[in-house]
Amino acid sequence: MEQRKKFKLTSPATFTQGKWSIRDVHDTKFNEDKLSIQFRTGRLDCRSSFTFSLSSSSSTSEQRWRLFTAVLIVKLAFSEQSFREFAEFENQFDIRLGKMLVTTDFALSRIDVQLVLAQSSIPEFLVVSFSSDTILFSFTASLVSLDMTITVDGYSVNNFQGGSTDGINEMIGKTLSLEVIKQILIQSGVDIFPEEDTFCYTEGSCEKNYIMEMHLYACMSTLALSHNFSWSRWNLLAGSRTAVLLMRELIEGKKMPNHSTLLVTPLKTAIIDCTEVSASFNSLGIAGMEYYADLYQLAKVHAHPSSWEKQRRMNPVLRDNVATLLMAIRPLSFC
Repeated sequence: MEQRKKFKLTSPATFTQGKWSIRDVHDTKFNEDKLSIQFRTGRLDCRSSFTFSLSSSSSTSEQRWRLFTAVLIVKLAFSEQSFREFAEFENQFDIRLGKMLVTTDFALSRIDVQLVLAQSSIPEFLVVSFSSDTILFSFTASLVSLDMTITVDGYSVNNFQGGSTDGINEMIGKTLSLEVIKQILIQSGVDIFPEEDTFCYTEGSCEKNYIMEMHLYACMSTLALSHNFSWSRWNLLAGSRTAVLLMRELIEGKKMPNHSTLLVTPLKTAIIDCTEVSASFNSLGIAGMEYYADLYQLAKVHAHPSSWEKQRRMNPVLRDNVATLLMAIRPLSFC
């Protein structure tokens, strides 16, 4: 009993209880250019201790993200209107064009397109082939936006918006480890890698059940070569034990399908009868949905055999790199 009482009296929590105060701190100012904080205090001596605690607004709020594979697609016979729409699409997303045969009526007999964003809403695209060693990750928040390429060699930031420093400019296009990229971004004042207690100091986040979320990222990395994943507006208010995201499977020789809405809980995973434009959220599964413990089991039943072949041949280092990035950024917990 005496030992327990002594431990309580000497514990840090007991020692500091009631001793921290902002009573003598006045006129706090933050200089964004110098990244410094100024304040006046009415008490300062050699025994004084200071700490900074900030309830910050998350720079990753209002987040949009996508995980997709680099694909080669073909579209035949563009009309003039479709060509103009495609031109705008190409300019917006920096798509690399291959050989084009243009007739006098603006119709194109064939267009080869590489690295097409899987979010394309342009109809009648046929998936021709996949990249077997490249995964793309796009991340857009209220203040920052970046596009990354994931390979077996590491990570490459292809585009960054929301700030410019020498460190960020030098790393663009270079293949680096995730730790190096994280260090450069944090030193540049951009932190998109949440710590364990980040949710205590941010607003607008939607922290998910940790074990459920980490396991889902592992499943997503396994399917990364054959499936595309994207954010869903229903995820924000789904609760801590429910994650909602969009998913679609790309199959060679077939048109790009629409996204399906995926619902994940610690107990089950299902494709639900709900879209981004639905009037209200519906958690009921679509016809044919049975019980699936996780995304991997669901894909094992519903995925095309060619998708399973891609997953079987996927380099395990690439799979691990995809999972590591998702687990570090935790996009589902920041909606």
